[in-house]
Amino acid sequence: MDEIKPNFLAPESDNNVISVGGSVETVKVSLRFLGDNLNPEEISALLKCQPSKAYRKGDIIGSKSSHHIAQTGAWILKGDKEDTGVLETKITRLLECITVPLTVWEELRSFSGNVFCGIFLNDWNRGLSLSPELMQKLVERHLSIDFDIYCKFSDE
Repeated sequence: MDEIKPNFLAPESDNNVISVGGSVETVKVSLRFLGDNLNPEEISALLKCQPSKAYRKGDIIGSKSSHHIAQTGAWILKGDKEDTGVLETKITRLLECITVPLTVWEELRSFSGNVFCGIFLNDWNRGLSLSPELMQKLVERHLSIDFDIYCKFSDE
């Protein structure tokens, strides 16, 4: 049987072909802990790691020209800046930065812990997946995973 490759004609022209599918172009990940009673110094001490950004509830955050009051505390560790669209790789590298025993992660359950993922698409219909092994690591650390997905459509 012949392999079927999806192609669709663009609605505005009979000559334009749109390809469907493919991998995500860019991914950014961060490990975050959020909570009204969060003390960033305590989180850093427990994880033996300094955050990329941290603040307490009520702190003024932002620049001199644009700032606001933090509605909750946050401890944020940004993932590496290597330009790869492979979500699994980015999350794995981020978790490998913190080498404390799982019992330490248990102490952080009172905060909202998550891996935040910014997914940037250059076209529509891109896909990604996470392995059962990575999902198990997230569960063992009591971390949810959050996705913000952005798509840049071309005017062409």
